[in-house]
Formats: sequence, C-alpha cells, structure tokens
Amino acid sequence: MCRFRLFIGGAAEMCSAWLLVLITADRWIRTQFPFKSNSICTRKNAIFASLSVIFIFVGLNLHVLLSYYGSALPGKPGVSCGPKQHNTNYYNFYIYQWSLIQVIFKSLAPTEKKSHSSKTKCNSTRICRTKTTIE
Repeated sequence: MCRFRLFIGGAAEMCSAWLLVLITADRWIRTQFPFKSNSICTRKNAIFASLSVIFIFVGLNLHVLLSYYGSALPGKPGVSCGPKQHNTNYYNFYIYQWSLIQVIFKSLAPTEKKSHSSKTKCNSTRICRTKTTIE
C-alpha cells in the first residue's frame, strides 16, 4: 500500500504541473497566432500531448512499485515508507538523485520564466501590432 500511495501521489503531482504547462501553451498559441491556432490546437494534438505527459511521468515514477521500495521498518508501514536499505544502489539513487529529479520536474522546469520583450508599431490609421520575442 505504501508503494502504490507514493506512486500515485508522485505521478499525479508531476502530471498536474505539466498539464498546466500544456494549458498555458495552448492559451499562448491562441493569443499569439489567432488565425493558425485552429490548425495547431486541435483536439487530437491536445489528447496526444496530454497522454504523452501522463505516460512520461507514470513511467518516471514506476521505480517506486519495484520491490526495492516499501516498508523500511517492518511492522510500522505508516511510519517507515521508503527505500529499503538492503539494496545500496537503489537507496543511494532514491536519497540523492530522485529528490533532485522530483524538484526539477515538479517545481523548477514547469515554472521556468522566459524573458519577453515587446515592440509595438502603429501605422497611420492607429492599427497597432505588438511583436513579442523570447530571449
């Protein structure tokens, strides 16, 4: 039960962050390219992108379902859910690398900000265009 709870929680946290990134990208495409957006932002592309995110992060969290993870202290499953120490390679991976991977995929990568510069040009009839560049 410990492994399944952590697997579902970890995959759901990563998927929720990246599905919000996809929604934001969809909104950005629709505002920046209003005439091309109907051909880019199709239902088929949205389903493909969403399923890709889900499969990637379910796959990334599958290691928790292996026998290397579970009750570190037998008899106290609610308190001691973690990597078993008898496999030192997996234990070191979980403690040192997995924590960094989680921080990157749950927090840092989805919230990375790009610097935008906007230039507005107006013609003689006061119709203005804004050009946004990402640096």
